[in-house]
Amino acid sequence: MIKIIILITILSQFLFSCSIKKEKEISINIDCPKYFLISEATTILYDNNSILTLVNDINLNCYQKISSPDDVFIDIIMNYKISDIPEYDLFDESFNALVFITNREETLKLSSYEKKINFTNQKNWKSTVNTPYLNKMEIQHFASMKIKYEIYKKGLRIFTAIN
Repeated sequence: MIKIIILITILSQFLFSCSIKKEKEISINIDCPKYFLISEATTILYDNNSILTLVNDINLNCYQKISSPDDVFIDIIMNYKISDIPEYDLFDESFNALVFITNREETLKLSSYEKKINFTNQKNWKSTVNTPYLNKMEIQHFASMKIKYEIYKKGLRIFTAIN
């Protein structure tokens, strides 16, 4: 009798846990466009001589979702480096991260993304150089864009910049 109760308890927990489990989204990785360009707008000089630079180390991930076969999703991870941030002053600034996608001939803008990114030096900084400035601060930003598969097949160019 105890074995039956234990068996019923285990089976009910198994069935209950399976019934509340979310279904995972299935995606298929596809080749990302080979034409990824960083525009000329890659550096900002702030009033206190700090320099923001868009680092040429951008990661792309392109995929299709089974539930949305007519679309291609492009995830972009952009890296920024800020140098010469003074330790003695509060430095609270921002910049706009820009991404846009054109057709291969660059005659038609297909999609664009713009995000204002704020940053500050409020942390307890530890400089490894004996100067009144920090070595650097790094920021990473994620953007996701969606393009129709028919347009994707014809070829794309992806541009990124800061302002």
